[in-house]
Amino acid sequence: FFNPKDMQKSFSQVLILPVLKEKSANAEMLSQMLYGETCEVLEMSGAFSRIKMDFDGVEGWVNTSSIAVENEEKEHYTVDKPFGIYDLKQGRSLLSIGSDVDFPIEQFADRMNLRDSVARIASEFLNVPFLNGGRSFFGTDASGFVQLVFKVHGIRLPRTAQEQSEHGEVLDFVEES
Repeated sequence: FFNPKDMQKSFSQVLILPVLKEKSANAEMLSQMLYGETCEVLEMSGAFSRIKMDFDGVEGWVNTSSIAVENEEKEHYTVDKPFGIYDLKQGRSLLSIGSDVDFPIEQFADRMNLRDSVARIASEFLNVPFLNGGRSFFGTDASGFVQLVFKVHGIRLPRTAQEQSEHGEVLDFVEES
């Protein structure tokens, strides 16, 4: 018998996990959980679990077999290269930018020179296909793109463009950006 409090934190154990509006494989995709990102399980129903992502608070349904219990609190390192092959417990895997691993990795983003680094990381997304609800190097929407570019620089932004527009400072001129 499942008790959500027993789960504590769970994480995506697949490379890209669709977060769906309803508990159906045909439902609209609201967002994606990338490998290693954590969530809270709110409810289980059949093959689906309703979750709340820790990173941005998005709530939706995921395939229960694609998440696993995070038994211990570990430090997480965000993959900040567009994609790369990493040695994971389940073998070598191709991970997208924004995925989280529990071992130190060489960092690509330059947090000391934020302006140039944001522009460089953003340019890496040229020719990435549009995917409604997507937030990976394999397909993204506009707000997912912005969220990922800033995530690799340690800046948390909400999932939607409307919510993102409410963060930061109002600028009078584009030269101030």
